[in-house]
Amino acid sequence: MATDSRADPSPSQPKSIVDKVLSDVRHAVGRSRGGLTTKIHAVVDALGNPLRFVLTGGQCHDSVTGYEMLSQMDLTKRQVLADRAYDTDRILRLLKEQSAVSVIPSKKNRRKATEMGQRNLQGTPSDRMLFQ
Repeated sequence: MATDSRADPSPSQPKSIVDKVLSDVRHAVGRSRGGLTTKIHAVVDALGNPLRFVLTGGQCHDSVTGYEMLSQMDLTKRQVLADRAYDTDRILRLLKEQSAVSVIPSKKNRRKATEMGQRNLQGTPSDRMLFQ
């Protein structure tokens, strides 16, 4: 007796658009301008050693995942070094509440630059150190 494969799709094949989207989220694959991509969000120590990391789809904004990761850590009296993507009021407020020092340059479109944003910061080597 032959079975019809269309009647009972295998669990690996999405059944609908919603299932496909959920499948992509579970596998940290997302659509961005470059096509299907994955982002690695990492928190590292001063030597570039990873403390924690999260994989997300390419469409996830850095600041959203960054806030979630930072909010789960004790940042009291620590310096948090990040690039402009993390210059959001929400993250800066979290760092202030935890008495952490923000070393994040201001976004170019911020109306009033933060103290650190007024300085001319060069690119940080922490991401390069992580992948060596």
